[in-house]
Amino acid sequence: MVTNYLKTALRNFYRHLTYTSINVFGLTIGLATSILIYLWIADEYTYDNQYHEADRIYAAITNHFYTNGTIETGAETSGLLAESLVQEYPEIQFAARTSWDEDRLLRFEDKSIMQKGILADPSIFSIFQYTVLEGSRSNPLPDKNSIVLTRSTAEKFFPAGGGIGKVFSVEEKYDMRVTAIIEDVNHTQLPFDFIVHYQIATEETPWLLEWDNSNDRTFVKLNAGVSAALLNQKLQRHIRSKCGQCDSEVWLQRFSETRLYDSYANGKASGGRIEYIRIFTVAGVLVLIIACINFMNLSTARSATRSREVGVRKVVGAQRKSLIAQFIGESLLTSFVALALALALVQLLIPAFNSVVEKNVSLDFTDPGFTVSVVGITFLTGLVAGSYPALFLSSLNAVTVLKRNTRSIITGGALRKTLVVVQFVLSIVLIITSVVIFRQVNYIKNKNLGFDRDQVITFRMRGNASKNKDAMKSQVLAHPSIKSMTFAGQDPFSISWTTTAVTWPGKPEGAVTPFKIVNCDKDFIKTLGMNIVEGRDFIDDQSDSTNFIVNEAALAIINTDDPIGSGLEVWGTKTGKIIGVVRNFHNNHFSKQIDPQIIIVRPQNTWMVFAKIEHAGITEGIQHLAKIQKLYDPNYPFDYSFLSEKFDRQYKMESTTEQVALYFTVVAIFISCLGLFGLASFTAERRTKELGIRKVLGASVSNLVTMLCSDFARIVMIAILVSWPIAYFIANAFLERYTYHFELTWLIFILSGACVLFLALLTVFYQSFRASITNPVKSLRTE
Repeated sequence: MVTNYLKTALRNFYRHLTYTSINVFGLTIGLATSILIYLWIADEYTYDNQYHEADRIYAAITNHFYTNGTIETGAETSGLLAESLVQEYPEIQFAARTSWDEDRLLRFEDKSIMQKGILADPSIFSIFQYTVLEGSRSNPLPDKNSIVLTRSTAEKFFPAGGGIGKVFSVEEKYDMRVTAIIEDVNHTQLPFDFIVHYQIATEETPWLLEWDNSNDRTFVKLNAGVSAALLNQKLQRHIRSKCGQCDSEVWLQRFSETRLYDSYANGKASGGRIEYIRIFTVAGVLVLIIACINFMNLSTARSATRSREVGVRKVVGAQRKSLIAQFIGESLLTSFVALALALALVQLLIPAFNSVVEKNVSLDFTDPGFTVSVVGITFLTGLVAGSYPALFLSSLNAVTVLKRNTRSIITGGALRKTLVVVQFVLSIVLIITSVVIFRQVNYIKNKNLGFDRDQVITFRMRGNASKNKDAMKSQVLAHPSIKSMTFAGQDPFSISWTTTAVTWPGKPEGAVTPFKIVNCDKDFIKTLGMNIVEGRDFIDDQSDSTNFIVNEAALAIINTDDPIGSGLEVWGTKTGKIIGVVRNFHNNHFSKQIDPQIIIVRPQNTWMVFAKIEHAGITEGIQHLAKIQKLYDPNYPFDYSFLSEKFDRQYKMESTTEQVALYFTVVAIFISCLGLFGLASFTAERRTKELGIRKVLGASVSNLVTMLCSDFARIVMIAILVSWPIAYFIANAFLERYTYHFELTWLIFILSGACVLFLALLTVFYQSFRASITNPVKSLRTE
């Protein structure tokens, strides 16, 4: 019996090859798209879940409260926090401080390599339980003269092994002995190539051990069975109990969630990367639904041609359950053929997909989650698509089917039209969402940031360069391609230094307001092309060392009608006056407000170079900068980037979403039009005799084409009207994430609807025209 069903299915597929191809091809595209999204999402969820007892590892997060009502949340903590948590809270088993990862120079004998390093307490190994390959497993980091290397780092220096006990120079400042080699750590928010003792940081920077200074990170491991929610309630006043002037609190966030939930509102995790996962998930599901609707529509449409087959089978004794099994089996066979083709397509597309999303995902059939999900979705798709024709056709009376015209008894037209409406609603929503994402990314890329990021080269000074800034600057500016150069502490759009220790005449008593601090030399504003709206720029590093320039946001807080010459005090040690006001420039992600900023001439606290290069002399200018950098720091590579590239990396996730959304939209429209093509072909075939009669009675080709196209045009118009409010809600919710965004207009909705209507009519026009020009004599002979 199974063999007979298989033969019947194959014959049916071959007899209706066009419909079978459309079914399989559309479902293949939908499944391939969903599989790629599954791989991307699965990879995102693997971050920091690889550790033993990962559900007990938490990161300490700090909320800073200000009198203007804002709450600033970040992962920076006081260097005193870790020890106090372990001592005072029995719920916490281990705690450790770590610095942020940073590229540092490692040198062994005559070989030097820049590697990503962190400073950490030895207890970091009790929290994360890294796999120790060589060296001490009980105490991998025994003292401040020790260094722990990852396997890949050790292999770069010692390909044949034997690194334990070797002495490295770190940053040309410290000699450290290798005490352990551990397995590489990937997919983590705490990346590193080597670890050194945190004690070095506290000796170099004593202010880390102050409660009112937050700089590095703190990680804890809870005891088994401890509720993080209850512990967070106990931690609320921990910092205030240690520091009377501190208005902040600490709470714990599961470390494996810090990547996905890295956006905070009102002192709590409110979203972040998880929102893009949701967007991709919804988009992948919508594309699959669109493909499934195609499958279901064409399956139900073609079922009309098989009613006589059902009648004959019933006459010769076929039971209803066997007929149901036959139709559902054929549907499942189509689904799994599509799955096989989809997996082959995914294998071909993975390199390009990895390039777009900057990942290294691959098909892994040993992963039970992947296998079960893919097979389950495919099975469900085949089951749902085959259920309607199976249940309906198997219920037909054999005598009725064999005696009457099948068109009078086969139904499902309303269902098909409804499904087409749903299909195009989803497609239009995807189009509008994609356009909105594209417009927002384009808005960010082209927005005037308040400074010039083009043709600006930036790199970090190390070693002797930072000690000979004046001489280095003179030599750099001697080249005609270098228009201007400045030193600064941070990128202008990622300023991390924040202080509330700012005082000015008339400051409200008890006011606690955060200001961003920019340390630079006198040429900072000129090099980056910022606009002075009031007062003057810095003239000299020495004479302006007690002067300040503030941005418009800071001026609004200081609230004075005559800011130039007004007194200002920062950190209680630097007192001077305001000499200028610079126009606001974006120093945050576009989802946040522009912060108040104070620009200070303090070149001794800078370590980054920004050089403006003539467009015609970029190559020569870069070569000149490399030569000067090597002159002062010969052991360090010239690791530069354009300021515009660093800005683009800040919005990499938005750009990736834009590209993926575009692909989704193209796929969704293609599948929808593919299904519409199949339905138009089926409709024209069923109305062959009607069209012949109309032509005999005088109907022109244009009349017939218009009649056939208008049926589908009405369906698409309904879909457009239904989709607009849904798309508006989604687009508005997306844009609300950004403080700065483009203005959403109805023109986007109208043009998107018109585009879909045009594509739909273009799709059905061919079949309509082809049916309309058929010879009526031939049409009227057709049964």
